[in-house]
Amino acid sequence: MDLRLFEAIELRFSLITISAILLVLLQTGSPNEYSNENINNPSLDGSQLPEGWQRIVDLPRQVNDFARDPNDPEVIYAGAGLSGSGSGVYKSEDAGLTWNLASSGLPTEDVSALAVHHGNSDILHADVGVRGDIFASEDGANSWRKVGNCGVFGSLRSRLYSAPDNDMVLYGVFSAGGLIRSTNGGMSWQACDGGLPKSDDERIGAYVISLAIDPLNSRVIYAGTGGWVGQGHGVYKTVDGGDSWTSANRGILDYRITALAADPTDSQTIYAGSDKGEFFRSVDGGATWVDLTDRLPRASYSLPTFQAIEIDPADSTVYVLMDRVGLLSSSDGGLSWESYGRPDAPEDLRFTDMAISPGPPTRAVVCVERNGCWRYEIAPEEG
Repeated sequence: MDLRLFEAIELRFSLITISAILLVLLQTGSPNEYSNENINNPSLDGSQLPEGWQRIVDLPRQVNDFARDPNDPEVIYAGAGLSGSGSGVYKSEDAGLTWNLASSGLPTEDVSALAVHHGNSDILHADVGVRGDIFASEDGANSWRKVGNCGVFGSLRSRLYSAPDNDMVLYGVFSAGGLIRSTNGGMSWQACDGGLPKSDDERIGAYVISLAIDPLNSRVIYAGTGGWVGQGHGVYKTVDGGDSWTSANRGILDYRITALAADPTDSQTIYAGSDKGEFFRSVDGGATWVDLTDRLPRASYSLPTFQAIEIDPADSTVYVLMDRVGLLSSSDGGLSWESYGRPDAPEDLRFTDMAISPGPPTRAVVCVERNGCWRYEIAPEEG
């Protein structure tokens, strides 16, 4: 075996081992952890949930990614599974109220990431299993077939993104492999990280953990940087679809950006959230950023990671999901916020993802890590 190949494999397995140990420590290190042992708590069966939150009984306890149909707010997909339990794709056609398994053709492996195409939303792509297999559906998840392999093995977290104006172009963000791109519908993949911060070891991918594609020009993309631990370098930007990147981090040079979103009605407006609860807005395409952290309601929570940011295309309302804090919305660009609370849970509540179905009424679907999903219907007077 080629020595460099052997070293690459050895390094990859070392990273996976370290990541697994860290994950176990995170899952077991706190007496207040929201773990599987809590699942029989009476407050989690729907009988004592805070007003407005409804437990979703049609989904497994671990949903890794939500993806909403960009052309139909009632349709949401969920990629689920934890070590093979509850794995698959689930589909809702009533904004998350009820769900059905939609996994024909998929192996019994965890689905880590989903992407719904914009031009033809019957087309979906999924990252399935730990070997980097990419599956596609052309009939709204009724059936699936393997179309390629992204070449990333053992990633603990991944996300897929579809270019709004080109259904053949996909981007993948992987905790074990940085940022990659496919220009042929997922059949083959290449790194697209020129200019991004990364390790001196070329076998390790770029430090990218979040992505936002300009809804009006898919060659303009923003990348939130960060490693498994640390390595925050703010936001980077490309104007050529990922061929080259430059820093767009003035004022946020050393932040680990876990969530990004571009306003569908004004693509110069970008929102960024960090792993320590900081929140920023740019109104000039990332050239400068304003710190809006002190505008957020804090309550008694400290350092809440931003897990998701979504923007309503009708009125630019910003929705954010933060660990321990829950669901918030702002109708004035982050200057003031409405809080909808969170599912009843111990102090150290962590989320995996969120889907927003615009209304009225607006519906939010969230997943609590390893402990199920909830739905919140936002009344017009609340939004």
